[in-house]
Amino acid sequence: MRKLTVGLNGGKQIILRIGDESRCGESAWIGMSTDSDIQCSVATAILRLFSGWLSCLQQLADGSELWLPFDFADERTGWLCIRRDGRTAAVVAGTADVEGWEISLDDYGRRMPRGFRPDEPLHIQEFYLPRLLSDLRFSLQQLEQADQDSGADGFCR
Repeated sequence: MRKLTVGLNGGKQIILRIGDESRCGESAWIGMSTDSDIQCSVATAILRLFSGWLSCLQQLADGSELWLPFDFADERTGWLCIRRDGRTAAVVAGTADVEGWEISLDDYGRRMPRGFRPDEPLHIQEFYLPRLLSDLRFSLQQLEQADQDSGADGFCR
């Protein structure tokens, strides 16, 4: 059984399953940051987002934390905080006072988002980091295949 899966539902909502938790995130504002002049379809922006997650996780130094966005609502955003301890990743979900359109797909992860609050009750899950990386790669392949099968214009402008 996979410990991490990411995907899109028919309404273009981001579906995140990590361990024993499941989250649904808005994608309406993904890729709309004014920090970037690149605009993409939702599907392409999702692929860029989770490719960025993979890159951040691969580069995460032992003892460091990173914040990965998954819910791009207009008044708040959902995040995973991940702390590495050797080959273990401790994961906590939460929300922040950052609006979805403020998040650049090219610049996130290394600093805590403004107003980050862990969800209550606090639920810390620990995972074998290589397994999370493998599961994320698998989800990315599934998303890429679904995007190709849909024939959607994934071209970024």
